[in-house]
Amino acid sequence: MPENKVSMGLGSFIDTKDILKLVVGKLSSQILLFSIAIIVLILIAYSIWGSDGMIPTILIVVIFLVGAFGYLFVEQKQKVEQGESKVMNKVIENKMNNISNISSETPKGESKLNIELGVDKATSFSGSRDISFVPTSSGDKFKVGDKININFKVSKPSYLTLLNIGTSGKLTILFPNKIYSNNFIEANKKYEIPGNDYGFEYQLQGPSGKEKLKAIVTEEKINIIESQLSADGSLFKTVEPQAAARDISILEKKVESIPNHKWNEAYFEFEVAE
Repeated sequence: MPENKVSMGLGSFIDTKDILKLVVGKLSSQILLFSIAIIVLILIAYSIWGSDGMIPTILIVVIFLVGAFGYLFVEQKQKVEQGESKVMNKVIENKMNNISNISSETPKGESKLNIELGVDKATSFSGSRDISFVPTSSGDKFKVGDKININFKVSKPSYLTLLNIGTSGKLTILFPNKIYSNNFIEANKKYEIPGNDYGFEYQLQGPSGKEKLKAIVTEEKINIIESQLSADGSLFKTVEPQAAARDISILEKKVESIPNHKWNEAYFEFEVAE
């Protein structure tokens, strides 16, 4: 394993860049407090020692900041190695955000491949699988136990991989799946999970937190995740957070080799409360 990788167990890898993002995120949440403390310290030093005391004071502040950064780096690295759920969830979120296609350039005569991704709240009625749809834009909030429908549509015939990172940090491949092992989808057709073919309802499980969806669509059939179907015959394949970080890293590398106009992605995130 390369030196810039952090070993976390079989088949998992997190690089130094991922740890640095965790540290920067933690520091940014405390930046106001740090700034106020530094300003107060400098003002106190100036009032006691005058301008002669400024240089040593600034040096002390710099040493403190370097030490704090180093401490946070080691702390976050240890939490990653231990697989702490909150930290791994943040790592996976960062990795998913890295998979982005913002280019609008397409060869002359070709249109860009676009994808729409969304979530509707579904309310089941007793004795029936009929559902009523409430758009998320209505302001309704999701809670543990709510039933939802995930929908997607593409502008051109293509191949879709749909990932779900639950509030627990586990990665579930929603599409393809046991029912639809071929991930080809038609253009301008709305697909839903669960649809009429699935025979089940999608209920949000605990704990509370952010639920994340990532859709990757390509014009050509490419296995962007090595194994997309469950080996035990389950409807969806689910992996633990550490393996999820590995799979998303592999996915990122694969889409980098595809021309921008030949693939696209969509990200949808929503809060789940108790």
